[in-house]
Amino acid sequence: MKSNYSDRYFLVLYFHHYLVDSVKGYFVQENNEHIEIHRQLIEFDGDLVENENTEIQLSIPKEEFSEESTLRLFCLHEPKRSGGFDGRMRFLQSSIITEAEFNSILESEDNRKDMIREKAKGNRNAVIDLLEKQGYNPIPSDANEFVWTAGCKFHQGKHLMFIDTRTNICSCPYGGKREKLGE
Repeated sequence: MKSNYSDRYFLVLYFHHYLVDSVKGYFVQENNEHIEIHRQLIEFDGDLVENENTEIQLSIPKEEFSEESTLRLFCLHEPKRSGGFDGRMRFLQSSIITEAEFNSILESEDNRKDMIREKAKGNRNAVIDLLEKQGYNPIPSDANEFVWTAGCKFHQGKHLMFIDTRTNICSCPYGGKREKLGE
């Protein structure tokens, strides 16, 4: 992992995922009547990437774009997206916010998610116990206090499914299969 990245990027983040680590940079690009914020892969598992492909993260009309406030709000929102499919974020550099600002939001978001998971534990029920006995390893989600995740019973645990403890419905996000358990 490099210590300095191109000035092109107003924000550079490290993503730690259990399968692969990466570094991604965010930059601004004008496009006709819009200003776009793009994200570009810089490093993949420690190796520099020679790919110019980008993902558009935000596109707003030029008249609504304020470099200082738009970029600051964007940077302060990114730590809230830590976790999930990209993995855990870590601040590397920014020309807009400080590492302390980023980490403060990240910590606040972690605390919020921990509180949700604790509430979800209080909503554990017989369906969660059944899935645990069947080997699907359910865990409380941070989506809300009624949602748990577990290995998908519809696809031999190859990915996660969701369980709503209010309705006892298990649902697969891939293929849309649903089943009500406990009846």
